[in-house]
Amino acid sequence: PPVCNADGSFNLVLSNPTGNITQYSIKAVAPNALPGFTDIVNATWAGAGTINVTYPAATAAGTYTFALTIQDGNNLGCVLTKNFSVKIDAKPTVKITANPDEICAGQATTLSIDNSNTGYTIKWTLDGTALPAADNKVSFSHTPTKVGDNVYAVTVTNGACTVTDNVTVKVRSMPTADAGKPEIKQCDTKDFTVT
Repeated sequence: PPVCNADGSFNLVLSNPTGNITQYSIKAVAPNALPGFTDIVNATWAGAGTINVTYPAATAAGTYTFALTIQDGNNLGCVLTKNFSVKIDAKPTVKITANPDEICAGQATTLSIDNSNTGYTIKWTLDGTALPAADNKVSFSHTPTKVGDNVYAVTVTNGACTVTDNVTVKVRSMPTADAGKPEIKQCDTKDFTVT
C-alpha cells in the first residue's frame, strides 16, 4: 500500500522465507531510485516479519524502486535479489481561514483552505455534522444558525496522507430596540425622551 511522505518510513513485510538466510540489503535502484535514500547493506536477518525502512522526510511524492537482496549463510555466493516499488503520497498543507470569523446572526462567512488541495478528497463538518454540499471544495460560503461558537473542521486526504484542521466562527445575536410609539410629539425645546 502507499505511504505518506510525512511518515518518513515504510514497512516491508516478509513471510515464509526459506533457506538459511543470514543477511539482507535494501537499496534504491533505477529506474526510479529515491534521492537521498541511505542504502541498508548486509543487515542481520531476523527471520520472517516486518522491516521498517526509513527515507528522507522531504521526499517528493512519487513511486520509487528498491531492491531487496537476501543471502544464504551456507553459501556466500547464493543470493536472491527482488525489486519492489513503493508509492509515496504528498502530505496536504491544510489551514482553514474564516472570513470573517465573527459575524452577526443571519450573516455568512467564507471558509477556505489552500488551492494546492484541489483534487484531493475534502470533507467539511460544522460542530461534528457533515456539510456534504461543501465536499471537495477548497472554498465555500456558509451561514451558521447557532449563536455562539461554531467549529468548522476539514479533513483532506491524499492517498495515504490525511490532515485535519478546524476554525471557530463566533456568531453574535442581532440587537433589538423599541423606540416606543411611531410618533412622538415634542415642544420646541432642545431635549426629548424616548420611552
